[in-house]
Amino acid sequence: MLADFDREKEHLWFPILQQIGFSSLGITGDGLDQKHAMDACGVDPDDVVKYFALRIRDEGSYSPYRLRQFKQEFTIRYSDPSDVPVEWQKLFEPNRRLFPDFFCYGWFNREHITDYVVLDVRILRYFHQQGYLQQYKANRRRNINSLRSEFVFIPLRDLLQFPDADRLIVYHSENHPVFL
Repeated sequence: MLADFDREKEHLWFPILQQIGFSSLGITGDGLDQKHAMDACGVDPDDVVKYFALRIRDEGSYSPYRLRQFKQEFTIRYSDPSDVPVEWQKLFEPNRRLFPDFFCYGWFNREHITDYVVLDVRILRYFHQQGYLQQYKANRRRNINSLRSEFVFIPLRDLLQFPDADRLIVYHSENHPVFL
């Protein structure tokens, strides 16, 4: 039985993933998510199984003074009060051999995903290995209530300036403000 959060990810993300060409979508087990940031899997048009990290950024949990930057950046969880491995470690730990193919990031308005980007994790890992993402670690912030996880904020426009950026963003919503 799916947890409510998994059901929400399925409800919000699967129609988008189907629209961009993936089929046979399913939520992965907790082991793959907790250890490797793999929330779902699906089959691409070439019949190859792909794994997805599905993330949703809720504008309702965002502080008003930062709302104007809401869709200009995405976040990666950097730490958690419980000290469990988080996305930064799961995506960028150098010896990690199992990681998702795609980092799917959606901006949510309490009803549906209004915009999204689908990033190729291999290119994102390359950016990290080259040191391009290190500058953003200084921009870590906590959730709005300051008691929860710490996140690294990465401006999308900055990523577009790096070498191989043309291969990073595999899909994005048609009217995403960063790409207009």
